[in-house]
Amino acid sequence: SKKDLAKRMLSNWMRISYETVRSQGYDKAMLDQAKFELNQAEIYFDTDSYNIERIARACRVHKKRKGLDLVCIDYLQLVTSVEKFKDRRETVDYISRSLKLLALELNVPIVALSQFNRSVEKEVREPELSDLRESGAIEQDASIVILLHRMKTLPENYRENMDWFLKAKIAKNRNGATGVIFFKFESDRMRFI
Repeated sequence: SKKDLAKRMLSNWMRISYETVRSQGYDKAMLDQAKFELNQAEIYFDTDSYNIERIARACRVHKKRKGLDLVCIDYLQLVTSVEKFKDRRETVDYISRSLKLLALELNVPIVALSQFNRSVEKEVREPELSDLRESGAIEQDASIVILLHRMKTLPENYRENMDWFLKAKIAKNRNGATGVIFFKFESDRMRFI
C-alpha cells in the first residue's frame, strides 16, 4: 500500500529499521524532518494502475501536469493489458515493448523489476539474461539489464560477511560497459549501499 511504501522510505531516510518506524520508536523531530525532505522530493505512488494502458495514461498525465523524471514498475509480471493474447509470454512481450516505447515518448527512464525463472533458485549458479521470466522481449527491449544475485560464497580477496552482500551483474548495457558491482544490502532498512 501507499502507506507501507511511505513507511519504508521514511525508515530508509532516517536510517532506522522499518520495524522501528512501524512501532513508532523514533524521535518525532527526526520524523518531521524526514517527512519534509521526502515531500520536497515529489515522489508519487500509483497503486491503482495494474494494466499497461492505465500506467501509460497516468505517466503521460503526470508528465504534462508536474513533470516526470523516473518511472518504477514493481514488478513487470504483475502488469496486465486490456489486449487479449494467447498466452502470458505474448502479454509480457507486449508490456515490455509498450514500456520501451513509453520511455522513448516521455524521454524518461523506466525501471521495471522482473522475476527470474524458478530454475535459478534450484541450481547453484548466477542468473543469466536467458533466466528472465516469461519473455525474451525483456532482454531485447531493455537498454540496461542488471541481474541481482545473493552471494553464497566469498569472492577472492573479499573480507566482509557476504551474507549481507549482493552482486549486481550488468548483463546488458546498450550505451556502456558491462561488469559487476557489489552492494551491501541492509535488509532492515531495505537499503543498498
